[in-house]
Amino acid sequence: MKKNPTYKEAIPLIVAHYKTHLAIAKILGYDDLRNISPWMRGDRPFPPEHCVAIEADSGGAIKRADMRPEDFSRFWPDLATQAKAA
Repeated sequence: MKKNPTYKEAIPLIVAHYKTHLAIAKILGYDDLRNISPWMRGDRPFPPEHCVAIEADSGGAIKRADMRPEDFSRFWPDLATQAKAA
């Protein structure tokens, strides 16, 4: 059995914070839900730049490392250093 990627675990957190998919699309600069649907379905992880935008807009309630758990250290090596130090 294939395990679902862990980035899918962040989707309910994002939805709970923003309440609607349209609100998520708007903070990412989109007017159409089609633009975010692959990420919201869990077909693909959120692009790194959108992870940063969501983390900033949510005041840190949603962490970019949670949205890209498999590869966040590739995009944000400072977060990997912080995680090792903790």
